[in-house]
Amino acid sequence: MKKLLFVICFICSLSYADNEITITQSGSDFDLWVEQVGHNHTLTVNADGDYNTISSSQQDEGHTSVMDIVGEYNTIAVTQKEGGSHQLELDILNDDNSASILQEGAGSHDATITLDGVYGTTLELTQSSGSNKSYSLQQNCLTPSGCSVTITQN
Repeated sequence: MKKLLFVICFICSLSYADNEITITQSGSDFDLWVEQVGHNHTLTVNADGDYNTISSSQQDEGHTSVMDIVGEYNTIAVTQKEGGSHQLELDILNDDNSASILQEGAGSHDATITLDGVYGTTLELTQSSGSNKSYSLQQNCLTPSGCSVTITQN
């Protein structure tokens, strides 16, 4: 009987997911989609403003996203997957931004991004590699037609 109890407890501990989601939101028409598959994921979203849309997918294990948004009409899509420990810190301090971020591969990837300015920015960041990648960007868009930034780290 002791062996059976040990096996049951061991299986239970393996199936337990220790993911964490923290959301602080003010404003109207906030859309959030979250997927956490695996374990040891952390997602923190602080959103202040109207009409913001966020989607976050964290797969496998050990990924962290922290998003602080102060503005309106921002659309953010983040995917973190595969074996590396991926970290994202995204601060958006203005309106009308679009950010698409992919961190994948066996390498541990780190990105720190701040979007600010009078006008919005379209940002595409891909970190996809077996080796560690790190990127930091502070964007201050002053162009009336908006700004665009594409970063690929393979």
